[in-house]
Amino acid sequence: MDGTLRYLVPAIDADYVVPGEVTALGDQLFQSRPTLRSVTMGDQVTSIGDYAFSFSPALKTVTLSANLASIGSNPFQYSQELESVYCRGILPPACRVIEDTANPKLTIYVPSQALRFYTEDTQWEKYWNVMKPFDYTDLPKPDFYLSTDYSREGEVTVYQKASKGNGIDIVFMGDAYSDRQVADGTYLRDMTACAEQYFAIEPYKSFRELFNIYFVTTVSATEGYERGGRSLGTYMGNGTFIGGNNAKCFKLAREAVGSDTRMDEVLVVVCGNQDLSGTVRVCGTCHFFEPESWTGRDYACGPAVTYFTKTDASFKETGKVLRHESGGHGFAKLADEYHYSGSVSMGDQELIRNHSAHLWYSNVDITSDPVQVKWAKFLSDDRYKNEVGLYEGGFTYQYGVWRPSENSIMNDNQGGFNAPSRYTIWYRIHKLAYGSSWNGTYEDFVAYDAVNRTTAAPTAAAAASRPGPWRSARVRAPRPHHPPVITGETWRQAIRSAQ
Repeated sequence: MDGTLRYLVPAIDADYVVPGEVTALGDQLFQSRPTLRSVTMGDQVTSIGDYAFSFSPALKTVTLSANLASIGSNPFQYSQELESVYCRGILPPACRVIEDTANPKLTIYVPSQALRFYTEDTQWEKYWNVMKPFDYTDLPKPDFYLSTDYSREGEVTVYQKASKGNGIDIVFMGDAYSDRQVADGTYLRDMTACAEQYFAIEPYKSFRELFNIYFVTTVSATEGYERGGRSLGTYMGNGTFIGGNNAKCFKLAREAVGSDTRMDEVLVVVCGNQDLSGTVRVCGTCHFFEPESWTGRDYACGPAVTYFTKTDASFKETGKVLRHESGGHGFAKLADEYHYSGSVSMGDQELIRNHSAHLWYSNVDITSDPVQVKWAKFLSDDRYKNEVGLYEGGFTYQYGVWRPSENSIMNDNQGGFNAPSRYTIWYRIHKLAYGSSWNGTYEDFVAYDAVNRTTAAPTAAAAASRPGPWRSARVRAPRPHHPPVITGETWRQAIRSAQ
């Protein structure tokens, strides 16, 4: 026996006590029990499956283990008579999805010292309005380090102020760092490494002086991702997905930037702290937000929150993911250039068209016409004949989408940005730094871009991708990235929706 209770006899006691030898409860274990009134478990239980206490019409009380590490999706869904859930854990158990929180009689009692951990958790915060602090007298002492000093939460460090222009705001913050990691300098060292990696490649390297760089300190209850209590609620999903509390990220960024009017273009970069002594997960996801108005902007615009995980102490490998997610997606609104399989769907064709109208996704197109494609200027410019072409595959699709180069940082995190992507970054940097009065031209970009252009002879694949006559270039193997999340919200809406 592995300690998991998966089945119960049809008739169980109305007041059920989980046996002491049980350490895990299976999916839907107490679901749809018409006479079940209460469930009590000891602190030996560490996990509970999906929909465990849902659809039970007579259920009134549930007592959860102090050592519960995870609980499945929608644990209390449609148990409308449920009155009391006693959460004994100092840290909220990881929960995949909480959707139904409309139990009219429900109160959730959490340890008094842990109320903030629950109300700031990405899933449990959905119960914030029915949570009450409770003074448990018999909780076991945690066998892991737990922060006690949260006084530096929200502390702003100005790492760099722009020496030219209006200043472009990038706010770096970390998650899953404890108070002792803030105190011993680990947090600041990692934020510094993030900023330096961001500006390690072009065009950011040449125009760094136009940026304001802020660090915001966060203090999590624990270190890493083994347990909960993370200040920004970051969590890892399937594949390389990572998300977090976007609303809190924007609130902290607003304090750093000090102006609501600048928030429409802010980039928030979040580094998730991992224990590097064991197996680490490479995660990175950009969450796109819309500006409050698209009017009058002839560049890719809008705020973003990008999340990624620290995967090496030197940040050399971490930096590649950071630059893809933050420099490529978050700042420049570039699309992924890798593919999985299949042809582009009609829905995604419309998505590309719609956001292309706002100058997002400048590095992919749904046409292979060398005169009509977004980077047509580069195709007709002999100065870029060794670099820019038409390669089929991009936006996660193998067919029906084209990208400008065989490979780039937006494909597999390697190398730098291709020329059309560099142009998009260059253009947005100057528009944000100097405003609508700036009127830089394509030739101005080409003059700057001499530092990046290759003079080497094109590869066979690159030559084949040039127009006239048209030939389809070979398609690269799929890459395990997670595409950006388009929230459809502004930064203000993100904050309001979390209240």
